[in-house]
Amino acid sequence: MTTAPIDIKTEGIGGFLLWEDHDPHTTPEKKIEGAIKRYADKMHTAPDICKVNPDLDFDLKRVGRVKIVRDKLVALNNFLVGVKS
Repeated sequence: MTTAPIDIKTEGIGGFLLWEDHDPHTTPEKKIEGAIKRYADKMHTAPDICKVNPDLDFDLKRVGRVKIVRDKLVALNNFLVGVKS
């Protein structure tokens, strides 16, 4: 299964990249690392926040320098990375 980056703009939170990855063999940490790399490659800056679904089976508060935030508006296996404004 492939990943699908989707670039979005969300009112009031600036530019974020939505990363979707449904591969059951990839850990959430690796999925987030992929999203972080794609964001950095596209935006030429590192993200500092990643929003994930609260039901994601994942205990870390950070991946590298990126803070993980639970948000029920983010679908499961979707990762919203960006710079907190």
